[in-house]
Amino acid sequence: MTRRSRGSGDQARSRQERVLYPGLLEYEEAEERRAHGIPLHAEVMQWFGHITQELGLPDLVTLEQSADTRG
Repeated sequence: MTRRSRGSGDQARSRQERVLYPGLLEYEEAEERRAHGIPLHAEVMQWFGHITQELGLPDLVTLEQSADTRG
């Protein structure tokens, strides 16, 4: 029987990119959405377009459209 030495775990740590803990992914997703907006499916955007038109409201401006007007 070969005995393996118990190191400090350096090999295991070198294979992992980072440590995940509860709430980290949710926090990162919230930061991404604050910076770049909340992604909406094309059908949802279509619905918003129809309902705003039906209600006589001004068209919605997306982040892409807003960036285009800023130049």
